[in-house]
Amino acid sequence: MAYATPQDLLIRYDERRVADLVSDTGTRSAAPLTSPVVAAVLEDAAGIIDSACRVGGRYSIADLAAMAGSGHYLLVRLSCDIAYGLLVARRGYSTTDMKVMAPQLEFANKMLDDLRKGDRVLDIFGFPVSPGGAGSGAGGGSAGGGTAGGGHVDANGNPLPNSALTTPKILALKARTPGYWIGTDNVGLSSRLWGKRNPN
Repeated sequence: MAYATPQDLLIRYDERRVADLVSDTGTRSAAPLTSPVVAAVLEDAAGIIDSACRVGGRYSIADLAAMAGSGHYLLVRLSCDIAYGLLVARRGYSTTDMKVMAPQLEFANKMLDDLRKGDRVLDIFGFPVSPGGAGSGAGGGSAGGGTAGGGHVDANGNPLPNSALTTPKILALKARTPGYWIGTDNVGLSSRLWGKRNPN
């Protein structure tokens, strides 16, 4: 299932360029929003995102489909950047031309690589997160008596206590990444969720 709509793509990329790229007649498409080419590349982009995010079982399709807030908008951004890159690639341009014509594709690929490795995480918790973590307890996260995940806050910026909603999700994320251990230093959201690579 696509994470972005044709309208999302045209908000983020010049409609005239998209209309040129989807047409094979030499005449700019009058209706890029309903183009089957646009629909196809958005579905392709979703498949690329799914394949990266599901490495190691870090995220499920249900996690990605239910993403809200900033996590959802990041998926939309990545989808549009990848889809536009696929539209350019559809013309058969060289790698050098691709870098010039679709520069955001490099950003998207780097982001996917970071998500695949766990260097970045998607917000599947559904409420604001404060990287760096006000209220982190010793040991980080729920284990040390701090806030759930070490940095969850309410609308006023106050630390949230562990809850039946957040703790299982955090534990599930930890369980999906074997070979990691949870450090005690407060170094940000990503390391608290994924821990540090086990040095042994």
